[in-house]
Amino acid sequence: MECACSGDSTLDRIVIILPFLASMLPVLVAAGSMDSLPRLDSNSNLSQIPDTTSRSTVPVILPAPISNWSADFALGGGVVAVDFPERARFSGELSNDALSNKWTVDQPFSGSDLGPRIEWEVALRRKDRFRLAAGAWWEGWSAQGIARDSSGALTYRPYGSDVVVASLGGDLLISRSILRLDAAQDAYIGARWLIGTGRLEGRQTVWGLADGLSIKAGAEFLRWARGAIAAHLAVDWLVVSSNAPWTDVLWSSAVSDKVSWAAGGLSLGVQVRWGAPRDTLPKLPQKK
Repeated sequence: MECACSGDSTLDRIVIILPFLASMLPVLVAAGSMDSLPRLDSNSNLSQIPDTTSRSTVPVILPAPISNWSADFALGGGVVAVDFPERARFSGELSNDALSNKWTVDQPFSGSDLGPRIEWEVALRRKDRFRLAAGAWWEGWSAQGIARDSSGALTYRPYGSDVVVASLGGDLLISRSILRLDAAQDAYIGARWLIGTGRLEGRQTVWGLADGLSIKAGAEFLRWARGAIAAHLAVDWLVVSSNAPWTDVLWSSAVSDKVSWAAGGLSLGVQVRWGAPRDTLPKLPQKK
């Protein structure tokens, strides 16, 4: 009887423990699955964890802004019809000397003076509106009168002048909506302040200070990548003043007035301009 009771008590204990183990089994299984997950070290770099929320983006490359200013360089030449009223002093002196000495004037002074001009310029351009310019030019002209005496001996009476000036001014670019030229672009009108020096040659050479003003109009007639051929017509008011008397320049005149002569006139010039690519120059917005 004792053995039977002992067996029954053991069976009862097993019956009681089995439900408890069954209730703990899910907890144990869950604990085992948590151990299988990767653990983060407190010293590890969090950047190693991939960020699934970030999206790949394509970088946007913006075009470089176009400057509103561009530089131009110009080199050119031309011809100037000089307004030189002092020619009358040389011509009148030759006529008087020929009359008093019984000379024959074989070659009188011409009625006009033409001379070459060489110029260069650098300009800073603002869109299609205007440009500021600084430069320099040289011009020169000369003439000669010849007389012959009764023995056939020749007498020469030459004169000549050279002027070098610096210029500073600007050009106003004319919009194509105002003035349209089929064979030209970038039409403009401009003004230059002139200052420099000049010399007048006769019996002696005298130097003087030159100053004046130039008004010009022109346009570009032939263009390529970075260059253009431009032409302009200008009216120049230029006077050279010296402290020397006219007796230093003339041969037989007794006039002791200080030497002063005009060096302006009407000029026609052609330039080669070089600067920013013509097709990338900033334009003014067009009105619709």
